[in-house]
Amino acid sequence: MKNEQDKNKEGRSAITVSVTSGSFPIQLFQEWEEDCKRRFGHCRWMKMWSDHLAAKQLSIIQDLMEQIKELDRRISMLESNPNEKKDKEILTLGGVEK
Repeated sequence: MKNEQDKNKEGRSAITVSVTSGSFPIQLFQEWEEDCKRRFGHCRWMKMWSDHLAAKQLSIIQDLMEQIKELDRRISMLESNPNEKKDKEILTLGGVEK
């Protein structure tokens, strides 16, 4: 790092910092970088914001799908309930018919 700072003083305009990524697959980061460059002109904060909005929308869709499944489950329980007595009266605009 010290050598890089000295090079920067000599006229170089960038400092390189090494970061250990652990077990994160570097290929995924490279794909993210390429997408950032291609779609957002290498503006990382715009790419991050876009990813955030996409994740939020996906979360909303997943929540709706879970609610639909729960609703389907409740409807099937109501339809399969044999203990419920069905009323044979029909409700019309004019009143109740038997």
